[in-house]
Amino acid sequence: MKTSKFTTTKARVAHKCVINKEIKQKNCAIVLLITLSFTLITSLQTSVAENMQTVQKELPAVKTDQPPTLDGVLDDACWQDAPQAIGFTDERTERPAKNQSIGRLIYTGTAIYVGLHLYDDMPDKIVARQTKDQTRIRGEDWVSFSLDPFHTHQFSDRNFFIVNPLGTKYAHLATGRAEKSEWIGLWKTAARIVENGWVVEMEIPWQMLDYPDTTQPVRMGINFDRLQQRTGERSWWCNLGVQEFRENDGHWIDVLPPPRQRELKVLPYLIGGISETETSVGATPGPEGNILPVQAQTSVMRLPHNCDSSVQQTLILTILNRL
Repeated sequence: MKTSKFTTTKARVAHKCVINKEIKQKNCAIVLLITLSFTLITSLQTSVAENMQTVQKELPAVKTDQPPTLDGVLDDACWQDAPQAIGFTDERTERPAKNQSIGRLIYTGTAIYVGLHLYDDMPDKIVARQTKDQTRIRGEDWVSFSLDPFHTHQFSDRNFFIVNPLGTKYAHLATGRAEKSEWIGLWKTAARIVENGWVVEMEIPWQMLDYPDTTQPVRMGINFDRLQQRTGERSWWCNLGVQEFRENDGHWIDVLPPPRQRELKVLPYLIGGISETETSVGATPGPEGNILPVQAQTSVMRLPHNCDSSVQQTLILTILNRL
């Protein structure tokens, strides 16, 4: 029985349709696989970015008996054993910062020590101008260490210590405790530009801080952030984002701060009096010769008992000159 030409052609067409259908199915499967893969990768990237933005990192508190020498070189033995704050995030892109930083944090019974290496692939382009301490550092590179001793996540309880590549420093202390000259001179810095960026060391005495009076280890809020002026990149150890959500600060765990120091209270006052020949300053005789009350305000100043004597004298003289 002969197969007609029409039947053969029809069979070929049917076979070709089957092949085309299989190819289309394979192509659809490939497209679907690519789409799913892309979606998964995007989802993972978003998840990583979100985690980098919101995760609350921790540093264990390490106490040392041998503090570093402040020279802008992180070669002291205590720095080698210090926990490292790594993985800085660009606050705008929520991706790892292009130029990373590494922070280190230790403490003694008298001070907190911060060491930072701020990497820069163009160290000759680092911007540093300000040389006057306690002047806002703007328009140049800087790095900041923040400390929230009571772990409240409130701005009013945070202390900021900002340094530029020249070692110029600016501090904002919690509860209005500072921006007073008597405190600013207590903390020290050292900084230098190196072949792969710049390095900063800070020494922050406990006595200039307000912190929990406790005999048990506590948890404090901490963070590091940096501005690279050349690129405009601002990066955080724990990314607070452009809006600076402070609840995302990192944690310094099991810190045992020193006992709170006693404070000296200075109460300037006047004593009124009158003699038969003259009236003393601030006292006015009444119509019958009696002394009228002296009306004056009493100021109270709180100073740490070991505050520098020259600072105490200057403050006391300032008060007396105003009376």
